[in-house]
Amino acid sequence: ITANTAGSADTAKVISDMQSAGYLMESFYKLMALSSNLYTCYTDCVIYSNYITTNYSNRYNVHEENISFFNIIINDYNQFVDNIPNILSEANSIGLNYNKIYDIMDFYSSSITNIKLAYEKLYLYDDTKNTIYKNEATTLYEKAFNDMSSGDDIRYKLFYEASDYIKNYR
Repeated sequence: ITANTAGSADTAKVISDMQSAGYLMESFYKLMALSSNLYTCYTDCVIYSNYITTNYSNRYNVHEENISFFNIIINDYNQFVDNIPNILSEANSIGLNYNKIYDIMDFYSSSITNIKLAYEKLYLYDDTKNTIYKNEATTLYEKAFNDMSSGDDIRYKLFYEASDYIKNYR
């Protein structure tokens, strides 16, 4: 394996390609965790909305906990965005086009924006009981869910491309 032969060069390429594909799959597992946490934020937003409706006495503490968790998600999102050049480089090294990763992050970014706005509208609704804020929040978190789903569809496709690359490696 260590001799300077064509066979060792082939072995080195196989190892390098498998490492690249593995890196991509690991990156998409992290992205799956981000998506899952975004979905949790969406669910928390809906739950907070229900707490307001039922006049749940501890809802302000729940809201603050949700916002703290939401800020962690935003940080995770930003870290993933910073890692995109590495992901694109690894994908390119094995001939996979992962430019759609930008579309995923656009959908997740839109989801984050809409969840944030929904939280703000719900907080206003909680203070004023003006149903316009509640209706706006509902529209925003429904859009956030749709954006998450659209991003997830692309994420699944790219993940399976890396997985198939490993399975079909020749």
